[in-house]
Amino acid sequence: MTTEAEILNLIENGPTRPFFGPDAQALWLREGKAKEGGAGLDVVLLTHPRDEQDLARMFPWAERLRREEIVELMPHLKPVWGEMIQTDKINVGILFLPLLAADILDPRKRAACRHMLEYDALDAIAQMHGRFVCLGGLTGALSQYGRRLIARADSLGMQVTTGHALTAVSIVQQYNKALAEIGRSGDEVVLAIVGVGSVGGGVAKLLCHSAHRVKPARVILIDTRQQETRLNDIAGQLRERLGIAVDVELLDKRTTLGDDSLCYRQANVIISAVSTPYILDVDKVAPGTLLIDDSQPYCWDRDAAWARFQRTNDILPCDAGLVDAGSIGFVSHFPFDFSDDQGFGSAISWSCLAEGLLRGIDSSLPNNIGELEVANLLAYESAFLRHGFTIPQLQCGLHAIPERTQSIHPSLVEP
Repeated sequence: MTTEAEILNLIENGPTRPFFGPDAQALWLREGKAKEGGAGLDVVLLTHPRDEQDLARMFPWAERLRREEIVELMPHLKPVWGEMIQTDKINVGILFLPLLAADILDPRKRAACRHMLEYDALDAIAQMHGRFVCLGGLTGALSQYGRRLIARADSLGMQVTTGHALTAVSIVQQYNKALAEIGRSGDEVVLAIVGVGSVGGGVAKLLCHSAHRVKPARVILIDTRQQETRLNDIAGQLRERLGIAVDVELLDKRTTLGDDSLCYRQANVIISAVSTPYILDVDKVAPGTLLIDDSQPYCWDRDAAWARFQRTNDILPCDAGLVDAGSIGFVSHFPFDFSDDQGFGSAISWSCLAEGLLRGIDSSLPNNIGELEVANLLAYESAFLRHGFTIPQLQCGLHAIPERTQSIHPSLVEP
């Protein structure tokens, strides 16, 4: 993990200085940073605020607006650059769409959201000579995992990658780290994967094929009934490759997990990657459960999870999708509330952006469009390790989780 002293050294002696907030693009262009690399921005993270609270990170005055005022305002905004970053070798930009997660999930607004993504956003990136575009938040699903963007992106001279390969890699690396911190071995792990889409499926494939993962004793795959064929196929691969028991649980509704879910009754590790908010109740998970959530919006309530962690110390709730990229000189100043940011910047990157960072510095890496290929997952896993990326200190919402010297209270379930 990049230390405070190392981040300060990057700021003082590296090529970077802060360019963040609503005026990031204007400041960047004014100082000629776009010309220093010869091609504007090498890597762009295309993302969006999760909710009204996220909007205030860019525009603090938005905190004073009522929800209905924000809803009225958003359709009149355009994509805005939140930050420009210079690393040792590449220039990086973060472009926010004026779309909330709820807008993207609303069938009535989806067509307008797609138009914003495919035209307004790509045009803004082209103006900054962006080369590699990685998809954050729900933009991957909105673009059919990049498929809807590649033709127009190609015509504008840019390439697209979903960010899902490195996200899956980072989740598995975090799973390894968290298990080590609580002293739990693989033969004790009953792992539930809630949401077996692009990212959740990528995690399952890495469990099958990676040499850098803790092998669980049992896996539970949970998704909607419409995904039955996919889940049974992945379950078969896990049984064949790992020789372990694998259960499939099918949900009739995507909005909640039943009280009798294996997720609550049997799992002691839960990895979630869903797009429906708050379907998991942290007060129902078994004592001793490790939770790792990469969902957009959140799968479980961070405040409730932290309250239980503080009250009973019998769960370990973790945000997923965070990567320490300080090894390549990456320092971000945007107020994402990362655990290492003490007011002078953070070496932590969202995993979807970290895929773009690796793509920008390593020409051997492929782009990820559509279903994740095993070869691509392993290539990004190798690059993650080769370029010195790591998993930062665990955190839950705004709270950093101290490294632990003893196990959380053990689960009562058996593998």
